[in-house]
Amino acid sequence: MLERDKLNGPDAKVKAIYRVEMPQDGGVGSAADVPEVLPKTLARNLLPDLQGSNGFVQEKVEGFAVTGNGNLYVVTDNDGLDDANGETQFFDLGPAAEALAG
Repeated sequence: MLERDKLNGPDAKVKAIYRVEMPQDGGVGSAADVPEVLPKTLARNLLPDLQGSNGFVQEKVEGFAVTGNGNLYVVTDNDGLDDANGETQFFDLGPAAEALAG
């Protein structure tokens, strides 16, 4: 699960990937049996990655994927609005098993 605040630059505080264990069939009879909030575990804090280029920390970490080569990729999208520079960043964070060791 991807979580981010709506802050950029030096104000950015939350840009992270979390693990959330989804309930399995056993014991879940209906939607009413699923808790409203599932516990999450930090898998990777993305702020150091975003700060690594010594540039402007982008607001919108929009997505991530583990691809066929097993690597974790993260992408930003910043729309070029008044409070953003419009830059999009694409990160190859290496093997997902290592990148998400959190």
